[in-house]
This record gives sequence, C-alpha cells and structure tokens, in this order.
Amino acid sequence: MAKRPGQAGKWGVRFRLSRRFRPARNRGGRGRLCSPPPLPRVAWSLLSLLVNMDAIDTLLKQVLDGTTTRNRALANNIANATTAGYRRRDVDFVSELHAALQSENPNAVAEWKPKMDTARREIPIRLEKEFALMAENQLLYQTSAEALARRYMRLKAAISGKVL
Repeated sequence: MAKRPGQAGKWGVRFRLSRRFRPARNRGGRGRLCSPPPLPRVAWSLLSLLVNMDAIDTLLKQVLDGTTTRNRALANNIANATTAGYRRRDVDFVSELHAALQSENPNAVAEWKPKMDTARREIPIRLEKEFALMAENQLLYQTSAEALARRYMRLKAAISGKVL
C-alpha cells in the first residue's frame, strides 16, 4: 500500500514530496506531476561515488598490508644487525602501489601483494637508520588505520541514520 506524503512509513519515517514533485494546478483544476530528474545521471553519480569509496578502501587496506610487511622486514634487519652474511631487506610498496594505480588493469591495486626485496650485497646495517625507517613506517600505518576506521565509522553512521 502506497503511503501518502506526511504519513509514517514502514520504519516510522515521515516523507514529504519536494516542491518539484508536488502536484501543480493548471487551469483545468487537475493536478499533474513534474517530471523527475533523469535517473541515469543520478544513478551514475551514486555508482561512481560507491566505486570511488571501494577503491579508496582497497587502497588503504593495501597500504596497511604494505606497512605490515615493511615493518616485518625492518624488524628482521634490526634483529640480524650483527649476523655475519646477513643482507638487508626492505619493501618498497609505495612505488609499487603507485604503478598499480597508474596501470590499465582496474583490479591491479586489489591484486597487488607486497614483496620483500633483499640487497644484492652485504651492507652493514645502521641501527639508527632502521629505527628511523621503522618509526616513519609506523606513522604511515597509524594514519592509514585511522583513515580506514573513520571511513567505516561514517559508513556505519550513514546506515544507522545518525548525524556526525
């Protein structure tokens, strides 16, 4: 059964027709409805918004994966700083993610996996440099995790109908 404007719906929400969709009176006294906006344009803008949200969420998740892998590599470097024959490892996920974003494949970011690179020759590990890189990496992880948490919080608020 269709609800009339001003009447409570299934979830107790009252709706009201905007001025554009209210019956207009013409000379004959009969009401007519104005035409609604073109649906494809509205639908495409909403779809592009949802696709962009999904792409940003995917990118943030991949940044979290990359920072986790890099943190593991830096921790191994610190732990093996005095081991003879150990070669330094690192993960250069930022440039790889940038290349995935620039590629023609729309699923390149979602399919990307972080890779650990090993140095070609034995290089002495400087602990102060490793600790500085680890601190920088942790800041990037915390920032990305906070951004993702805020996006999910906004999405949850939109679903539940709360205003932030």
